[in-house]
Amino acid sequence: TTYRVMSEDAVDVAVTDLKRIVPESCTETLSIVGADGYLVLLNKADELAKDYGISKEIVMHLLNRHGALFAEVLEPALKNNALLEPLIPGLSYLKAEVLYAVTHEGARSVDDVLSRRTRINFEAKDQGLGVAEEVAEIIGEVLGWSESQAKNSVKDYEEQVLVQSDALAKTLSESA
Repeated sequence: TTYRVMSEDAVDVAVTDLKRIVPESCTETLSIVGADGYLVLLNKADELAKDYGISKEIVMHLLNRHGALFAEVLEPALKNNALLEPLIPGLSYLKAEVLYAVTHEGARSVDDVLSRRTRINFEAKDQGLGVAEEVAEIIGEVLGWSESQAKNSVKDYEEQVLVQSDALAKTLSESA
């Protein structure tokens, strides 16, 4: 991936002054998580959409984000159909992805889910502010949050969005 190549370049520069031998990287040929079986699933996208009762667009979104871990992301939705609902109308992110981010990827805050585990912060017109409470509810159910912990995570996210918006506005006004 591009990130791996950039990392390799950074490490190569960082180790030039070391007074010891640094072994060659062994990650170049390693598959990233979810890569094994990806092409098979890609060829079955129509069938997967039918099996799970979701659109092919959402199947493609899930495959492109999670690869062969697609079924792992959707597994809880087999018992709870509400997890198959889009988090935001018009975007392909499902509620199941929020749950997966917490249970499998270590997400621990609304900001983590909306800014890093998904791209909702960048893709949603409201930067995900409209779903922040729902995201906190999903996270809180898994982590056993109190009501105040959920509210604090939402508040922290709202503050982060405000900081980003202010920085963007300042940058745009300076470049005009």
